[in-house]
Formats: sequence, C-alpha cells, structure tokens
Amino acid sequence: MDNPRSATLRISLERAPAYALLYTVDQRVGAAIPYRILGQERLRTLLTQLALHVAETDIMLTRVAAGITYVLDLNHIDRETAERLLRRFAYTLS
Repeated sequence: MDNPRSATLRISLERAPAYALLYTVDQRVGAAIPYRILGQERLRTLLTQLALHVAETDIMLTRVAAGITYVLDLNHIDRETAERLLRRFAYTLS
C-alpha cells in the first residue's frame, strides 16, 4: 500500500525568459529541489507532459508572466515521473 504524499511545483518568473521552479515532496519532511527552466515554450511543454490541460496551462502562464507565483499540485503524478520530466526539461540549482 502506497503512503499518501504531497507534491507541489512552485513556478515563478525569475527574469525573462528564465523561470524558477521549486519541486517539493511531502512538506512534513521538507524535501525540495530547485530547478530553472529557460523559455515559455519549454515550460509549456513540461506542463503538458505533467498532464495539465491546455486551458489551465494558459491561465498559469499568464499569471506567472504577470509576476504571480503559481503553485501546482502534482499529486496526480508519481514522483519518479515528475522528477524524470523535470530533469529532462529543466536543470537543478543544487
């Protein structure tokens, strides 16, 4: 039986065209991995791979472009898949 977990991806505009991502798994433990991704289209592709709907992606990108940090719930994706996709499209800052 899998233990329930909490996973989020915090997305903010660092400075165009760079976005800061903070992937957090299980806030009780505090495991967080910072990433950076270059370009809105690359971010859009990552979000599509993370199974976001196009409408949700458009709203999120608009908010982030306006300087609003967006926190995305990733509980619908297993940790291995999320981390594999993040490594594919972004790079870690640690």
